[in-house]
Amino acid sequence: MLLQFFPLDEPPAINGDPFTNSQKYPSGFTVGAVLRAGSRATVAVRFDEGGRYKIVEYRLQLAGTTWRVDDLHYPDGATFRGLLKSVKG
Repeated sequence: MLLQFFPLDEPPAINGDPFTNSQKYPSGFTVGAVLRAGSRATVAVRFDEGGRYKIVEYRLQLAGTTWRVDDLHYPDGATFRGLLKSVKG
């Protein structure tokens, strides 16, 4: 059984690795300071793509004693949750 989430003649909304926002692995990364507000936190991660840099903000949510990725915010203003919604239709 083939599950189809988007028409075959249209490109998917998510094109690459959502955690690095790229199609190729970055050559390096730097994790920024944690900005915490109660059970939520934001961490900016700067990815090096051969001398070009891109920052992805990781939005975290505390679940019990474990921090979990709740969303990703990209430089162009898009979010991972938003991209997933556009795939659902």
